[in-house]
Amino acid sequence: MFEDKDMEKGARGFHEIASQIFLPCYDLLAGQILDKAGFSEGLCLDLGSSGGFLADAVSKQAKDMRFILLDVDPEAIAIAKEQNYGDKFSYLLANVEDIPLDDNSVDLVISRGSLWFWRNKQKAFSEIYRVLSKGGLAYFGCGFGSGKLQEEIHLKMLEHSGKSWEDKIKKIKVEQSGEFIAGIVKTLGIKFEMINDERGLWIIFRK
Repeated sequence: MFEDKDMEKGARGFHEIASQIFLPCYDLLAGQILDKAGFSEGLCLDLGSSGGFLADAVSKQAKDMRFILLDVDPEAIAIAKEQNYGDKFSYLLANVEDIPLDDNSVDLVISRGSLWFWRNKQKAFSEIYRVLSKGGLAYFGCGFGSGKLQEEIHLKMLEHSGKSWEDKIKKIKVEQSGEFIAGIVKTLGIKFEMINDERGLWIIFRK
């Protein structure tokens, strides 16, 4: 996620970029998530879902899974509904820091890119763990799944948004490094795995 002239347009601006420049990454990420999960059924919650592209990619590889798209922005929810994903999808206008779902009710929690916008990350991580079912997996962070895709998308974003994209990436790396994110998870006593390489920065934990 980033701040540039399109992000200033809100959810519609990001949707334009996600549906064009970012689109190649979602199938790859979906495969990596499902490989790590080791299951392909149950209920999946996509946090900060925007247009729902990551959840949609997961749905194409996990035919028996159901999905909830959660976003705090009403416009993002409206955009997701416009995609007509079908009966397996439902929509939830809510904040990740206060997820209106029961304890142990979600098998898979995913999110790409929204982590940087969670104001109280400790509360958000605690909520994710709370709603996870026993054996459920959380897989969230930011990245494009491979070094090759990262480079391709980075070049397209530089062409599209110029220096504002590069500045945003540098700011995130300084203010919200992998060590910073990992430190928050550690305070909760949750056993987790962190990926911080060409695939991106991802936090993974199982309940």
